[in-house]
Amino acid sequence: MYEFKKTDSKELERTITIVLAAVMITLHLVNFLQQIKIIDLGRIEAGSIALPIGALILLIFDVLYFIKTKDRKFRTVYIFVILSVVSLILSFVFATNKDLAISGADLHAEGIFVFMAYLVIFLSATLIEEDKNRRIIYYVMTVIGVFEVILGVMQAIIHPSFLKETLEELYFEDFKAFGTLENPNPFGSVMAVYLSFETILTICSTGKNRFLHAILAGIYAYGMFLSGTRGAMLGYAAAMLFFAIIFLIRRLIKKNCIFKQAWLGILLVIVAVGISLLLFYLTSRTTFENVTGRVADDVTSVASENVEELGSSRILIWKKTLETYSKHNLFFGMGISNLVQLVKIEDFNLLNYDAHNRYLHILCTMGIFGVVVYLSFAIYIFIIAMKKLFNHSTIDRKYVLALIAAYSAYMAADAFSICVYALPPFLYLIMGLLLKRNQYGITKDGENTETIGEIDVRV
Repeated sequence: MYEFKKTDSKELERTITIVLAAVMITLHLVNFLQQIKIIDLGRIEAGSIALPIGALILLIFDVLYFIKTKDRKFRTVYIFVILSVVSLILSFVFATNKDLAISGADLHAEGIFVFMAYLVIFLSATLIEEDKNRRIIYYVMTVIGVFEVILGVMQAIIHPSFLKETLEELYFEDFKAFGTLENPNPFGSVMAVYLSFETILTICSTGKNRFLHAILAGIYAYGMFLSGTRGAMLGYAAAMLFFAIIFLIRRLIKKNCIFKQAWLGILLVIVAVGISLLLFYLTSRTTFENVTGRVADDVTSVASENVEELGSSRILIWKKTLETYSKHNLFFGMGISNLVQLVKIEDFNLLNYDAHNRYLHILCTMGIFGVVVYLSFAIYIFIIAMKKLFNHSTIDRKYVLALIAAYSAYMAADAFSICVYALPPFLYLIMGLLLKRNQYGITKDGENTETIGEIDVRV
């Protein structure tokens, strides 16, 4: 039995790490079990129930941690957490369907408790400061990522019999990977996040670990291609463009120690992604032709100035969503999880309860107040991370840069993705890890260490 009275903050940090890892794993596991019909709750998603329950357990340990820790300073980021809770409450108040707003029990409908769970994941991640605990999170996330790729390959290439019912239920079963998220768009976004993270670690690592990260980058690139998600590919491209800018800035100011033998790492990434693209072409020709054909259609739409057909009619969806939003409360929105109740496009409702753009979705459901809080929260985290990258004399910058790349990929892909409740936990986990307070420094034997993702290297 857990001895709450005797447990110190360090032991609680380890407990929070383990529970957080368990929540992330459970979320994907129950979604998988529901896909293969071991769990069958109909339209109610088991994962959307497991996430708030897991977050509640996490919150108990978080509160206990704050009680036990000696460092009880109020941090600026808590203001954003509080404002986020306020925006959730207000969006519930203005919701037209309060049952859906509370539960969000569908895969594509995030209820108030699911949103609260995201914030608890963020809060828990900020408390994980010990390197060995962060290593646990990294390993767990790697396991989840590789599992998602394996499942995606089964869906897009192998078509095993135990997935037959799930494949038959979905219109993209013949040519796209969707993992446990039941949609290629969020699956592709997750792959872009993982790929960006491993790309930076490949470039910034040394020795055999560089090759290990390159292999993981190739695996995630293949998963991203199998999703056929152009928004995810743009997200990865945006992250790499940002990295290139950082690389040039650091070269110009002669702070290039973080990029030791960078060109070898860049070459490995190019080879890994190139091989993945070739495998994608050879093993999933239908998806390859679908992606290239849709890109060609986008180019044609731009050339003919028929912008409403751009991005699989996403602009049309955005336009109709904004038109509906303009008829409701602009400051507080039309209510959390209620887009599907209100937006009509020709003869079908808004696809998957979602505006196909995370920022627009929050604007419409939570209003100007909600989207300003969300963007301010995101920008604040980004600024803190950049300050840590450039201003700190500490030496964990490789890991910070990898997290920033993953964060950038997610935020860029979010402009095109369909959001499901299992997708934002990745974002809030990254945000929390970026706010790690303690910095790496001197080891017990007096040597400096550099953190490279999951390992320490003597320098």
